Parts: sequence; structure tokens; C-alpha cells
Amino acid sequence: MITRLKNHLFCRRYSLPSGSAILLLAFQFATVGLSAEQIEPVDKLDYQHSVQPIFARYCTGCHNQREPEGELSLESYADLKKGGAEGPLLAATAEQSRLLDVIQGTAEPLMPPEGEPRPSAEEIDILSRWINNGANGPSGIDERRIAIPQLPSAPGKKPITAIAVSPDGKQLAIARYDRVELFAKNAHFHFTAEKPLQILEGHAGKINDMRFTPDSKKLLVAGGLPGESGEILLWDVERGQKLRTFAGHRDTVYVAVVSEDENTLASGSYDHKIILWDFQSGEILHTLSGHNGPVFDLAFSPDTENLVSASGDTTVKVWHVPSGRRVDTRSEPLKEQYTVTFSPDGSRFAAGGADNRIRVWKLVSHDKLKINPMLHARFGHEGAITRLRYSADGRSLISAALDDSLKVWDMPQLTQRVVYENQSDAIEALAVDSAGGHFVAGRMDGSLGVYPLAENLWQHANHDTVQQRAEILETADASANEDLTGLDKNRISDQIQEVTEREPNNRVADANWIHPPSLALGKIEKTAANDRADSDLFRFFSRKGQSWVLEIDASRSGSPLDSKIEILDTKGEPVTRVFLQAVRDSYFTFRGKNSNQIDDFRLHNWREMQLNQYLYANGEVVRLYHYPRGPDSGFKVYPNFGLRQCYYDTTPLSHALGEVCYIVEPHHSEATIVPNGLPVFPIPYENDDDSRRQFGADSRLTFTAPERGEYLVRVRDVRGFSGSDYAYKLQVRPRKPGFHLRFNRNLTVPPGGGRRVNMKLTRIDGFEGPVRIEIENLPKGFSVTGPLSIEAGQHRATALIQADDNAAPPSDEDVKKIKVTARGMVNGEEIVEQLGDLGTIKLDRQPKLDIRVVLDNKSFESDGLPVLLVPAGKTIKCRLEVTRKGHEGVIGFGREEAAWNIPHGLYVDNIGLNGVLMLANENQRDVFITCEPWVHAQERPIFFEAIIDGRPTSKPMMLRVIPSESDPLVLNKPQP
Repeated sequence: MITRLKNHLFCRRYSLPSGSAILLLAFQFATVGLSAEQIEPVDKLDYQHSVQPIFARYCTGCHNQREPEGELSLESYADLKKGGAEGPLLAATAEQSRLLDVIQGTAEPLMPPEGEPRPSAEEIDILSRWINNGANGPSGIDERRIAIPQLPSAPGKKPITAIAVSPDGKQLAIARYDRVELFAKNAHFHFTAEKPLQILEGHAGKINDMRFTPDSKKLLVAGGLPGESGEILLWDVERGQKLRTFAGHRDTVYVAVVSEDENTLASGSYDHKIILWDFQSGEILHTLSGHNGPVFDLAFSPDTENLVSASGDTTVKVWHVPSGRRVDTRSEPLKEQYTVTFSPDGSRFAAGGADNRIRVWKLVSHDKLKINPMLHARFGHEGAITRLRYSADGRSLISAALDDSLKVWDMPQLTQRVVYENQSDAIEALAVDSAGGHFVAGRMDGSLGVYPLAENLWQHANHDTVQQRAEILETADASANEDLTGLDKNRISDQIQEVTEREPNNRVADANWIHPPSLALGKIEKTAANDRADSDLFRFFSRKGQSWVLEIDASRSGSPLDSKIEILDTKGEPVTRVFLQAVRDSYFTFRGKNSNQIDDFRLHNWREMQLNQYLYANGEVVRLYHYPRGPDSGFKVYPNFGLRQCYYDTTPLSHALGEVCYIVEPHHSEATIVPNGLPVFPIPYENDDDSRRQFGADSRLTFTAPERGEYLVRVRDVRGFSGSDYAYKLQVRPRKPGFHLRFNRNLTVPPGGGRRVNMKLTRIDGFEGPVRIEIENLPKGFSVTGPLSIEAGQHRATALIQADDNAAPPSDEDVKKIKVTARGMVNGEEIVEQLGDLGTIKLDRQPKLDIRVVLDNKSFESDGLPVLLVPAGKTIKCRLEVTRKGHEGVIGFGREEAAWNIPHGLYVDNIGLNGVLMLANENQRDVFITCEPWVHAQERPIFFEAIIDGRPTSKPMMLRVIPSESDPLVLNKPQP
């Protein structure tokens, strides 16, 4: 049914051919093959009924008044008489006419071009006879007409093409092709009469859109005749009287909406134009050009200052209504955009279309050119999204699509709440009853659906099942406190038990018992009784919620075993760790990736992805660390240095060019997953190669028991190999989160300058918390800027050790007094790591550069340092200035991390592939720092370092992040 609709009733709204194919679509009903019986005698031939439809069908797609190719338009008789760049087309006889020469191919260029539909012999004969008869023009007004064949009607309900609910919730308007029916409703949304209160007729062609005015007294109806003209009728709904007709579009009108103050009307049409009207007088205020495709939907901001438009040219544009200026174009969509809507508070707008995605942007370009940041982009439906509408309170968004489904989304998070699947037909019309808490959907089979807008409807429907399951699990856990085998399984010994595997142990029933913490020694080798590849099974007991670390030592000890470990239940089935639901689909572009690379992850539609999101590709899960630096670069993934790190103990893999990948979100239960048309990936407890990249080809797995009971560990060679030398050690121990800090020692610090100290953190057993670093007892004349810390989930920080201008070389005794300490919290207890001193500290020669960072807010200080204020979600600017002292060449400062010790989520922006660079004749450079909206409030010392001999540094400054909701938002501008 969807295919039939798209090819017939939806052909103009939901498909956008190119070239002269647009012409064929626009005039699909025009002169549908003129048979010999339709050829008119010479005395009846006239321009409007016989000739103009031929031009409309084959020519005016390219030769029109808007874009006259070859300076020739064939839209009107006056245009035809003018001719084009090659001269006049008509002549006294058909044999002398250039028009017939190019159509018949006896002159260049051949028209229509090769590959396009061509006039039939009968149609060429009509043109020839018309020219020989004097090529007379229209007898009356020269109007663009199309010949619409009279088709017999079929039984059944007419499709619902538009719906509107009055703002007061008392009236419902239903459009069925060219007829509008008005109904009253009671509190239960039941119609008060079997017959409509009013029937509004007299519309030209299909009705595409209806909107009540804010006072609920009038109704706007938009439609028209495709290829000929568009119209907007204004009706008095109480009297059923037509008040005004707004006519100005050259093609059918898809949308007409009036502003909240009822002063401005906006309309969009297949003719690519948006017209702003004075709603009271009917005069045209502005004609907005800029779209290169049909304008399918419009929405006013609540303050009427802005208008957003959705178009078949794959863009969403933002307009300033009073001036008629375009203030932004959002080009993230991949295909035609059919619908757009504003949130009731006017802070954001959402759009959807043929790429099946819902996107939400924050409105910042109110009256000036600005980039409106995208807040969300989510795969919404398996078919093109035709309608989006906000609820009156802004907490719900309703979407309809050609996959015969309706969805309700929780806002502003854009998380799916409920799905109404298997609609009886595609939904063309959608309206929200703000007063009654319902929304209404009109289908193409003529049926009507009314649905509640109750919050958390989906969660309420699933609450009982989830709660019952939780109670069952808690009861089972409580009843399992007794020992199952006579051993005290609630107590974990600190003593590691060493066991040797006993064959056979490759079946569930034969699994060897181990009692963690334990060390099992084994070999993967075939036995005489088993010709299949060997695997070893071990059985152990765990309480619910207990966390274990399982580690294999094989390749590190010289064994040829390429191990893989898995956790199985007592039936031998894999235990699921997490469910990853895809929320965005993509694929690798430009080149593939090997299993080690962390840089240049080029992904299709990357602009809709965000930092820290999980990327799933063929079983591997990584995390996005940094955005691409431009069109010739890709994402960086965690940890942003060294080898690629994986998550959920997945194994690093190679990925081919064009391989499909997904942005995913974790769910620990299938009960919390609402289908969205994209796949869900269950991730079992298993590992091939250590995901933290510390054990090489050996396996490491962290397991948290979902229930109290017995579990199995399976060890095997991932390739299926075996042999007497395929030995391994399997250690099963409790998880002990912790960390280890390392840094570069033995520093040379220039007088009056600084030297960078790189701090790298190794996280142990899933520890992800922050770590505070203290450097104390520095010699006289030396200092370090604090506070210094490594953020939660991150692995690096950078300290700056500075020497005063008159600092003396420190003695060995003074250097040994330096104390470096790392502190972190694990399960409510502080872990302290004493790391000794910094090694030797010596004075270096004078730097070849003095580097300064110029701000305008020097009155702001923190711990004696100038403060760089960075509002979350903003980009600020400062300036680097240098004084050269012997270095006259190019000066580089790095790329996105040119500002050292900058928090994750902030980066140096607008740098291209060369980074922050000063040429040989330059001594200053503007630097832009962007802060992601989710970065929390914090202070952190940062500095810049020149990549030249001696690595001179700037003086440190304190970067202060201001949360996005805080005021005032102070931006930095360099002093002149």
C-alpha cells in the first residue's frame, strides 16, 4: 500500500525528481498521450487547449520564467514570441520554424535532450498545423493551464489529506481531498453529531494543509492545482463563509500558517517560494527565495520573530520575519525534509523527512546570521517522516511516517515513549488537541485515529512486568543464602588456589570446579576421544552483583594460544552483559581501519554524532573522543593516544571501507528498549584480545554476576587451533579498582619559562573516577600551577613546572624533597599513591620566544592567574602573541589540543589540518576554543607550547567553564 501511495497520491510531496523529470511529474495529468481521436481539426486548434499543454509537458521544466535555459521561456505565449538566445522560434510556415527543427532533430540542439520523453508524432503534427494556421495566441487571458482527464470515481472513503483542531479544543476540521468537514466534540472526543456542522467546498484541487487561527474563529485552507496555481482560502468557521483568498503562488501550496499575533501569514509552495502576507489586508510583505526545492512545511516561533521552513532541497532554513532575511541554513539532513515544528517556548525547532530521522536544533539565530547548534539527531521511523508536532506543554513530540506508524517522544531528551504500529494506512495528516490532551491522525484510507498524550505511557504499560521480574529476582537471591555444596560461598579468601585442569572438561557436565580467587593451569589440545577443537570449561559460584576479573596468560609467556574466554550459564548458553540499541546508522568512508588505529575514523553523516558516544562496528565497541578537524579528517577515538581502547570487553578488529556501523546506547534489560527500526546488539560476556590493550593477544574479562548461582568459564583458541604446547594460565580474582600514575622525570627548565610534565594514568579493573595530583616541596624559585587532576574516564593531564627569572640551579638534596602524590576515591575510600620525586631538575638556556596569551578580562584572576571564561556550548576567542628572540621561522603550536591540560570537551577549533600556526613574518594568531554544552563547571590551568627548539611555553592561565544555564555569559575578545 505504501508503494502505491508514494507513486500516486504522494508523488509530488514525497519525491523530488531532477532535471526535466520534474516537468513530467508536475504535469503528470497533462495531455496524457494525445491519441488520433483527440487531435482537433484545424479550425478548433487554439494555443491554450492544444499547444500550451504540449510545451508544459515537454519543455517548461527547463524553459520557464524562473530559470529560462538558453534565455528562452515557453510558459506563456508572450515568452514564446520573444524567442531566446538563438533567435525567434516561430516562422510563417512549419518548414521554416526553428521550434519544429529542434524537436524533429533537423537542427541543433536536439530538444527535448536525449534520454528525456519526446513529443509523439500526433503532438508534433498539432504544433505543425498550429504554426501553419498562423501560430495564433490565446483568445483571452494568457493563463497556464493543464488538461486534467476526467477519471471515474471509485467507492469508499476519500483519503484524509489534512486535519486541524481549534486551539480551544472545541472543533475538528477534516479535509478529504477538496472538501472540508467541521465537527464539534465533547470532552471524550466524541463527535456531537453524525453529520458535520459545516461543509466547506469550492477549493481548487487537493487540500494539503489546514490551520485554525489562534482565536479559533477562522480556518486557513491551503492547496491548489499542481502545475498551475496555488491558493489559500480563509473561512469563517461559524458561518461557513469564505472571507478571503490569498493567491500568489505559481504552484500548489503545501502549507499556510498564521502567526500567534494574527498579523502575518506564511505560505510555502511547490514553486520553491515562501510568501509572507499581511494577514489583515492580504498584501504581500516579503517573498522569500533561497530554497531549491518545494517548501513542504513552515512554523512560526511563538514570538513571531522567526520562521523555519522544511524543503525538498534537503535543508531547513531559519528566517527573520520582520526583515525577510535568511539567518541560517541547516544542511545536516540527507534527504528531502517534509515537516518542521517549533517548541512552545521557542527555544528549539525539530524537522523530519525522507531520511527517516528527527533532528532538533537550538534557536540562536534570532535576527543575525548564526549557526543554530543541533541538539539531537535520532533515527525515528523505518519510512519517511511526514509530520512532526509538539504538544502544548512542549514535553511531547508526535511523529508520523510512511511506515504506517505513529510515535510519541519525550522532550527535550527526544527519547521514544510509545509506538502505535500497524496503522491501517499511511498518515498524511496530524494535529494536536492542546486543550484535550489528545492528538488526531488522518489516514489515506479515510480513517481517523485519536490517541492520548499521557506522559510515560510506555513505561506505565511495562512497569508491572518489570516490577514483577525484579521481585522474583530479589526473592531468588534471598533464598540462595544457604550453601549449595557445603562450602561458604559468601566468603572470598585472599589466598589464590592453584588447580590444574582435568580432561575431559569440554562439556557442561564435565566442567572443572574452581573456587575464586584461583589460578587454573591448562592446555588446549585434542584428546583421542575428541577430534574436534578443544575447549576447557571451569565452573565457579558467585553471588549476585559480585564482580570478577578473568585473565589469561598465554602469549605473554610464549604460548602459541590465541585465547578467547566466555562466561556461560549452567546450560552452556552465553550470559548477556548489555544490550546496545542503535540510534544512528552510518558506515566507514574514504578508507578502512586496522585494529590499532585511534585517528581518522571517517564516518558517513558524522555531524550528527557527539563526543563520548559509543560506536558499534561488527562486534567492536569504541567511544568517540574528538571531532574531525575538517573534510579531510575523521574522528579520534579513546583513549586518544597509543592503541585503540574498546568497551564492554569487546575485541579490537579491522574494519573495511563501506562497512556498516552504528551509534549505540546501552540498556541493561530488553524491557527498557523501545523499537526504533534499527538493530539491537546483545553483547555477551566474552573477550578475545584485552580491550584495554595491555595483554596483547591474551584475554581479559570483567564479569558481574546478574544472579546468584553457578557460572561456567570457557577457554579456547579463537582460531580453533590446539596442541600440546598451547598452554595457558586462567586467573579468576575479585575486581579491585585502582590506578597507577606515571610521568616524565628529569626536567630542564628555562629561566623565566616552563617545562611540560605529562601525567598518564593507567586505570585498573574498571576504575573510572577522577584522580587528584599533588606536586609539593619544589625548590626555591620553582613552582607548579594547580589544581592538577585527571578527569573521570580520562587518562592524561599536563603539569607546567616554571622557573623564576632569577632561579638558581637546585641542589640534589632539594630535588629529592619533591613529593608527587596521586589521590582517588574507590568505593568511598581514598586510594593514595606515593610516586616519589621528579628526578633531576636543571636550568636550561633562555627560550627563543616569549609567548603571551591576550585577554580583555584581566580584572578576573584566580590564584593569581588571569581567567579565561568559556561558557558551555560556546566558542570564545583569545590571541597568541610572540616576541622572537632568535627564532625567525614558522612557529607551530599543535592542533586541537594546542592548549595543554585543557579539559575533555574543550578543544582548539577552526584550525584545519595544519593546526595553530604562525608563519615566519607573523607574530600573533587568534585562537578559538570551543566548549561542548555538557561540560560541567570547573577551573583548570592551561598553557600553550611552541613546537620549536627548546619547546618554550606561555605563562599559565586559569580556564573557567561556565555552565550553559549560568548568567552572565562573558565572552573574551583580545585587546587591540
